[in-house]
Amino acid sequence: MAIRKTRVLVTAAGSCGGMAIINSLRPKKDIELFMVDADPCSHPFYMYKNIRHAIVPMGNDPRYASSVLEISRKEKIDIIFPI
Repeated sequence: MAIRKTRVLVTAAGSCGGMAIINSLRPKKDIELFMVDADPCSHPFYMYKNIRHAIVPMGNDPRYASSVLEISRKEKIDIIFPI
């Protein structure tokens, strides 16, 4: 029986903190990464084409939290790194 990878969502993927987490977790074989950012041109979206991503509202937008939660439920995210 195959063991399911831990699914990790990194918010603010284009920020220094987001990039640091992505770069530290990317080599891990037991983790499946997902990333979100408010900027559709966020550089990690284009640097790491094999990592699924989504565009969300800005963090100060009232829709932000519900957007992140919706993505987390849909993708069955186990851990969220809120940057």
